[in-house]
Amino acid sequence: MAIGCRREGQGQVGTEGLQMTTIAYCNGEMAGDTLAMDTHGLKAYCMKISAITIASETWLFGSAGERSIGVNLAESIDGLPTFAEFISQRITCDPDDKNSAIVARGDVLFYKVGTTWQQHHNKFHALGSGRDFALAAMYLGKSALEAVEVACEFDGYSGGEIVVLRSNECGH
Repeated sequence: MAIGCRREGQGQVGTEGLQMTTIAYCNGEMAGDTLAMDTHGLKAYCMKISAITIASETWLFGSAGERSIGVNLAESIDGLPTFAEFISQRITCDPDDKNSAIVARGDVLFYKVGTTWQQHHNKFHALGSGRDFALAAMYLGKSALEAVEVACEFDGYSGGEIVVLRSNECGH
């Protein structure tokens, strides 16, 4: 997983304080924009989605909120030997509950609630400042990619390149 970010016109920068924007998941596809802003409105571009391994299976992971917490969330569950460990894991790297996160594979979708993971029973979900736009688009039949495109059009905190991962490309 690429944890670095780059500022406009600059090289790699740290990950503290960068705010995430729109992540969407629908029908085995996860999409996320790359725009992130710090508390001063300075722009950076970051990967917000990645593939992780739980119980020897590849899952898609996305996080919205502070970048460093998202990286820690992904690292805390990547490589867990059993799915039961993932479900029972208490999240300790986000004590102030600053981040939203989703983990998905096929039709199975979990999202972070406080310090635990809960199963989401809808076929799609979205996170971040463009969440409502993305959810509306997916409700109307759009893909995760199209949903993030809609969010980027209407949400001032979403933008940059859109990255897409598909669970069938990850071995599902």
